[in-house]
Amino acid sequence: MTIFAEPINIRAENVARIATHADRLGLKMRVEVFESRRAWEEYAIGQLQLIEQVAGELGLAERLHLWPDHTLGSRHTSERQPDPAAHMRWITGWWVRKSEWPSVLPASRRQNPDCQQDAGSTFQP
Repeated sequence: MTIFAEPINIRAENVARIATHADRLGLKMRVEVFESRRAWEEYAIGQLQLIEQVAGELGLAERLHLWPDHTLGSRHTSERQPDPAAHMRWITGWWVRKSEWPSVLPASRRQNPDCQQDAGSTFQP
């Protein structure tokens, strides 16, 4: 199993669709993170880092596959980070990550007697 996570993207009118749906439900959407490219980049990087942290705390880090937008690796964005080189290593690492196929268990799960692979192409905990 792979857990995918991607921040809301400001392209393709995604924000407008989400805001319209929230309005129909009577909910107030916080749109300030989408008001500028810079605000969105800070939001997106923060969300990805939070998801990575929570996955680690829950023991799911090896299952996580973040899906950062290509703009988060731009020179403009990376230069605004506290450590631009570390940011680029982090973002590039997610871009090149390959997800497991369901029939292939990570090494840590192969040794777990509570996790048994069935006869099909998926596994069950």
